[in-house]
Amino acid sequence: AYIIVSPNNGIISDSTKLNILINTDLIPHEGSFGGNITITPKVNGLAGTPKVIDIKGIYDNTITGNIEGHTLLKDEIWGGNISLLGIVNVPIGKTLTIKPGTKITIAKKQSTLINVEGTLIANGDINNLIEIKSDATEPSNFDWSGIRSSGNLEISYAVIKNAQNGVSFGNVPNSNNNLQPKVHHVLFDNSLIAIDDLKTSGARFYNLSFRNIYYFCLSIGKCP
Repeated sequence: AYIIVSPNNGIISDSTKLNILINTDLIPHEGSFGGNITITPKVNGLAGTPKVIDIKGIYDNTITGNIEGHTLLKDEIWGGNISLLGIVNVPIGKTLTIKPGTKITIAKKQSTLINVEGTLIANGDINNLIEIKSDATEPSNFDWSGIRSSGNLEISYAVIKNAQNGVSFGNVPNSNNNLQPKVHHVLFDNSLIAIDDLKTSGARFYNLSFRNIYYFCLSIGKCP
């Protein structure tokens, strides 16, 4: 149970305060949650009328603000305005979800990347684009490394800027080349390479735009 009452036993001789805590790690999903606490009084060993207290709330586990480099220990949801300060690893079995309209600025450091071995879902919409770019006042085409994926990935309605490789599949092992990443309605801007080293057999790329790509759009030819 995610509702914790403290103290949860004992004898009340006068009055006391009950502390009610919510263990968010046990809430099964984002959004509304609820439960209740039943208090049954006893006087001289005789039970009185139970009192039911309803507990209701809204759980929002969206992460925003400054995000340090780390490895996900559980699924994460990012939203709002984010300043990414280091390398983020999404290990096998974990999912990073980026909400529509999220704006991610990345501290200028060429080694910084989002490394996906598990799952990345970054789906914006036509009115709420996801934007991932450098925080440099004079950005270049190699301010950060980009998104590197050897896991499951879906990106749509997004802008990815200032990366060495906007999205790279160069580390997909040959034993896992049946991945089916989906990238659509994405603008790759001011990068060395937009999509690099495709090693998956079922990738779906469509409605992509490229601007100021120095080397390759899809690692198969020079962008005009």
